[in-house]
Amino acid sequence: MENIIIPEALPDIIAELTADIIRYSPSNIYEFASKWFARKSSDKKISTGFRIDASTDKILELKTNLKARYEEGETASQELIVEEAGKIGFPPDVISSVLHLHHLVSLSINPSKDMSAEEKLHQEEKLRQAASKTFDGDISPPSLNELCLLLCLYSAPNALGALRQCFFVFDERTEETKKHHSFPAVSPGKLILLIKTMHKYDFCFGEGALSAAKQLIADVLAGGNLEKGIPPAIDGLVPLKGVLTSALADILRK
Repeated sequence: MENIIIPEALPDIIAELTADIIRYSPSNIYEFASKWFARKSSDKKISTGFRIDASTDKILELKTNLKARYEEGETASQELIVEEAGKIGFPPDVISSVLHLHHLVSLSINPSKDMSAEEKLHQEEKLRQAASKTFDGDISPPSLNELCLLLCLYSAPNALGALRQCFFVFDERTEETKKHHSFPAVSPGKLILLIKTMHKYDFCFGEGALSAAKQLIADVLAGGNLEKGIPPAIDGLVPLKGVLTSALADILRK
């Protein structure tokens, strides 16, 4: 019988993948594993431990500056984003890494049920090729909101910290409302979008976080829940204080 040579790194890889599957309980293990290996294949550029130095003020300043450039008619591009980010202290390689991550995730979309096996393999091959290259500027950059969310996600110590920072960056209170409520707040739709986008990049929340977010929204819009320590809505918005005292916070802390 021919001897089978097991690659030295294989047991550790299988053990790590198995641990993450058990930890996150994905509904589709094949999809999860595909994204997991795609993420690992790009570890030289970006890994799950990738972290950047980005305060809320810096992200807000970048958001404001880029929005002004876009409103003046300039087209979103890697060069424009790197230029504006550099003005407020973001190193070019950091922004390029964030854009590269967006590029990888944009390629690893869920395969359509109508795709043939050959089309799915072609899509996977495109992802593998992209993972081995740096962002070359030919790929559409993320939207302004998604760029800011990515900066929040990779400058926070955990998912809850990232969502907290997002509330400050995407705060939807009016100037009048801010006089009476110190906590930032976002619309229910924005909260769901933030959770879904964070899940797309870290794929670690599962349906539990989305269900908890929907329950939080229901409690807030129904006038709050004193028993759970959840405050009522602020002009139809979900306040950060509600998130910090909800089941959603417990999920995102893990």
